This record gives sequence, structure tokens and C-alpha cells, in this order.
Amino acid sequence: MVGIKFKVPIGYHNHLSKIFYSIDVMNYDWDIITDDIFDPKRADNLSGIFCADTVDGKCFLDKISKDSYQLIFVDIKAYPVGSEHKEMQTYEEYMNSDCQIVLLCIDSAYIDFFCKDESILEVVYKNCLSNDYENIKVLSELEAENHYLIAF
Repeated sequence: MVGIKFKVPIGYHNHLSKIFYSIDVMNYDWDIITDDIFDPKRADNLSGIFCADTVDGKCFLDKISKDSYQLIFVDIKAYPVGSEHKEMQTYEEYMNSDCQIVLLCIDSAYIDFFCKDESILEVVYKNCLSNDYENIKVLSELEAENHYLIAF
């Protein structure tokens, strides 16, 4: 198991918090590549809940723990604190990088989650089940090899 695909309900929720529940996000720096996430409490109606292109674990946790937001297109990549961050688009580039976690959301509902740590994948899989997410599919390395790891 190298990844999981699943579908979340469209609308205002806190899906990122539910997906990352029980995962120590503090161990990572988070590259926010695409942040088309709508916060209903923002007066300017602009997308984005993150304030920077790279955030530490505390900021990441604070932002994903908000009550309600809507995912549109999201591309988030997590690296161990202090490691080298590289731009990547393919599964092969991901495997040859320090990146440990990739979360992509496409069209508000379709999530691709990749992680090099199988214990984290198992937690995310259980989180998907406990939140009644749909179309949950575990990805093998063979299935992942043809994936592009970009939101759009």
C-alpha cells in the first residue's frame, strides 16, 4: 500500500482535520502548492486558508482544524523538518525526494493521498472509514506509478 483514493462530500466541512486525525503533523513542514480552499468566514471571498507557501506543523494544524471550509483544488506536500523541498509532478519524482506525504484534492471531492509510511496510510484509511467517505481504494505501487501528483 502506497496510497489511498477516496471521495469526500462536497460542501463546507473540515475534511483535512478528519483525514489527518491522529497523525503527528508537527513532524513536517508543509508545502502548500495549491490552496483553493474557501473559508466562509473570510470577508474578501478569496480562496486559501494558509498564509504562506510553506508552513510548519503548528500552523498547518491550526488551519486545518477550523470549523468549516470547502476544498476545491488542493495540493499539499509534507517534508520532514529541515529536509530539502523539491518541485515534483510524478510518482517517481516523489519516491526519489524527501517528501513523505502528498494530499491532492480535485473538483472538491476526489482525494489522492500518498505516504511513504505505511502506518500513516493505515491511520488515514481508518479515518476514511470512520467518516463514511466513499469509493475508498488502496493503491499499490504498480497503480501509483502512473499517477501525476499535482492537483490540476
